[in-house]
Amino acid sequence: MNARTVAIAVLAALLAACQPAEEEAPPDHAAPGILAGSAFYFERISMPEDASLELVLIDTSGSTDRVLTRAVIDDVGSPPYPFELQYDPAGVDPANSHELWLTLYMPDGSARFSAEAPVDLSRREMQQVRLIALEPDSETVVEEEVEPAPEAVENDDADNDDADEAAQTGREKQADLTEISDWQCGDIRIEIVIDEDDAVLTLPWKDQVLRQLEAASVSRFAGGGIAFWSDAPDTATLELPGQEPIQCHPSRLPSPWALARDAGSYFRATGNEPGWVLELYDRNNPVLRLELDGGSRELLFDTVIEDPDGDGYIAESPGNQAGIILIRESCRDSMVGWEFPYRVEMLLNDRELSACGRYL
Repeated sequence: MNARTVAIAVLAALLAACQPAEEEAPPDHAAPGILAGSAFYFERISMPEDASLELVLIDTSGSTDRVLTRAVIDDVGSPPYPFELQYDPAGVDPANSHELWLTLYMPDGSARFSAEAPVDLSRREMQQVRLIALEPDSETVVEEEVEPAPEAVENDDADNDDADEAAQTGREKQADLTEISDWQCGDIRIEIVIDEDDAVLTLPWKDQVLRQLEAASVSRFAGGGIAFWSDAPDTATLELPGQEPIQCHPSRLPSPWALARDAGSYFRATGNEPGWVLELYDRNNPVLRLELDGGSRELLFDTVIEDPDGDGYIAESPGNQAGIILIRESCRDSMVGWEFPYRVEMLLNDRELSACGRYL
């Protein structure tokens, strides 16, 4: 019996032990003129009384955006925020491009969170929409509670060491930043943060601290067998151990690994069955986000129980249950060949999935 079979057997046993109540899936009635979904944010804060969520359905195909319908949900409380937005199908061309604009307002009218999500009006249900925090412009903003830092404890556990190392790299990155840039280097999208003579390079499989080297007319950084250098604003070169130099160009899209880390994720993994993503947020009160079937479906679990041994999780949401095991061993991505320090096995309902990942 191989290691993967053992891991799946363990997950199945854990899920069976939880004895989840079966819930009947809601009927999928095609209801024209209704767009249903839900919105959420990851920040551990609560909205005050009388906060409201505005939803605006937009046709973005013309030279100017056209509003199809608008609705406001009053006194929304804490997320998630389910919604059903009604619109007149007679005024909609399904061939056009549409977006849903969402804004979460404080009682004084200041915007606290927002999002713009593409919409397929041929489908009644849309995936969950994540709201992004805006810069507060009002003193009525509810601030996130800051918990006192835990006392330092000696711990030889390898998983904790990896998490602590990732956190330390993040602290180095956040200190006195002078330049942040995103680059596409072949199949690899990276972020590099330069702070005077040092830099932090975010690769999919690791974060690497680089030191600046003396080089005439060239900005060159190196460390851990990796080098990144540029002699022009729009070109750069990435050198990885045992590989030919890779030409890089500025990217308008950020590194998904850096993006997840900056949003508060502490562990991320990707798999290819087909493409799927796992992200864990908030170590004290874990939240699990799954992106499935090549990004066409998203699930959010806010009931997440960490295994006492620290190598697994059980997560539940309405109609879904997931068991996850993090295995500290080399894991090579089957599509691109990147080598990660963790293998992830997940049992989602009755579906078995594997991925490679790391602490951020």
